[in-house]
Formats: sequence, C-alpha cells, structure tokens
Amino acid sequence: MSPIALLFWLFFIPFSGLVGYLWLRWLIERPPAPIPVTDPDAEFIDSDPEPQSATHADLSYEYVGPFLEQLQKLVSGGFSDKQLLVLLERLQRLRQGESTYGFYPVVQDGMASDLLITFIRLEEDCLRCEVQGSQPLIFEIEDVTAGLPQRVVGGSRV
Repeated sequence: MSPIALLFWLFFIPFSGLVGYLWLRWLIERPPAPIPVTDPDAEFIDSDPEPQSATHADLSYEYVGPFLEQLQKLVSGGFSDKQLLVLLERLQRLRQGESTYGFYPVVQDGMASDLLITFIRLEEDCLRCEVQGSQPLIFEIEDVTAGLPQRVVGGSRV
C-alpha cells in the first residue's frame, strides 16, 4: 500500500465521519425556520398601533381556540378564518418565553378599529393573551375572558 493511500485511510475517512456527525447534529438542533406568509388575507402588518385600551388573560392552551373564535364573532370584519388559523399555527410553534402577535384592522358595530393580539407562552400549556384595541371592543373581550377559566402561573393567579 502506498503512503498516500495509507494517509487517506488513516485521516480522511475518520475526519469525514466527524464532519458528517457534526453536520447532522446541526440539522437536528437548529431552530425552525420562520413561517412564510404568502396569503394576503393572513398577513400581519408591522406597525405600532395606538390602542385606546388593553386587557390580558392567562389561558390554558385548550381555551385559546375558543377564545379567538369568540373574538372573531365580536368583530364584523377584518379578522378572517385564515388569519385565525395562521395565528393558531404560530402559537403551536411557540416555545416557553417566546411571543407572537397579530395586528388586524377590524370593524366593530360599524366603526373601524385596530386590534393587536399578543401571545406569550408562559408555560408548556399556558399562554398570556394581551389584546389592545378600542374601548368598546376591549370591554366585550373582557366579558368573554371572564367566562373562561384563568390559569394559575408561578403559584399566583395573574
């Protein structure tokens, strides 16, 4: 066996195995790619709304879907089914301590308003929902959240 072939078998083969192992670990541990939004009905507008009022609730994950459906019933336009589904998909991918939001121009009782919904994952099955918008809409949202069980987070009711 020639010296070049010996060097090949002794160094290149183990080195390529190490590189392959490290590349595979990187593929497994890398963070997921952001969700591309291609549907114009499901776009999130990046802007800072100037809300008139705000409220929040700590909800178990199982109550987030019904809460968003009730919220959708409160507005007569601007928060479509596609937008609701996109927001729920984003919530499924949240890790503890991460947040996501949706900004929607909505119509409620014939008046245009901006609605900002922010979700923060507090625990594995608990999300804090912060909603900002017009005062009449926030009052109705508070009535909806009063009917949902609130989660106890970190030993105290938040």
